[in-house]
Amino acid sequence: LERAADLIEAKRAEFLALLAREAGKTLPDGLGEVREAADFCRYYALLARRHFAEPQELAGPTGESNRLMLAGRGPFVCISPWNFPLAIFVGQVAAAFAAGNAVIAKPAEQTPLVAHLAIRLMHEAGIPAGAMNFENQGIIKRLADQYGPENLAVVLGNGDAQGAEVFAETVTQGDPTYAGPLAGVPLKIPVYHVLEDEVMAVVPEKLREERLQLSSLVIDVEPMRQVLQASREKL
Repeated sequence: LERAADLIEAKRAEFLALLAREAGKTLPDGLGEVREAADFCRYYALLARRHFAEPQELAGPTGESNRLMLAGRGPFVCISPWNFPLAIFVGQVAAAFAAGNAVIAKPAEQTPLVAHLAIRLMHEAGIPAGAMNFENQGIIKRLADQYGPENLAVVLGNGDAQGAEVFAETVTQGDPTYAGPLAGVPLKIPVYHVLEDEVMAVVPEKLREERLQLSSLVIDVEPMRQVLQASREKL
């Protein structure tokens, strides 16, 4: 988390541009969000060291030993608003990570690229991408049962190569955690990124301009293309 805070501050200019574009933030407001997001990361890192490093001894009757031990509770869903798309988004996610939990992050639909950049930096800082969440696994399994996996393809929109690689492994070979609906279910469904040439060629021009033009300026698709092409070549 402390490394993530450093990376968020280092990408200040990119965040300011995205905050202005997606949320209409002024430069002072955007700068305040960047600083608050970095502060959240460092604050929760401090609390994690303080409360999770070792059991806390509690007072008790003579001859009795009482300890308070904290641990993660499982996946948390973090839903953030559009008006604080970076500070609140990062604060929720950082708190859940600091307490040892997995996270399903849901940014506001108006500000997806702000959240995308924040998550990309968290992965770069060392927070693992993790496997595809169970809800998406269940949806893909139902579609495969209904239409046949040979008639399906999965298109990703994220910008993290590590996450794309795990996602592709889950869809082609089965859930690597052996915990979700695709555990032991090798569907061998090809996975593409929405900015790959094969996908862009079939997207209507108007939709490309409205939905994908800004993404193409922010997301470096080449690392995703490489890992997804390698996955497709194994099918």
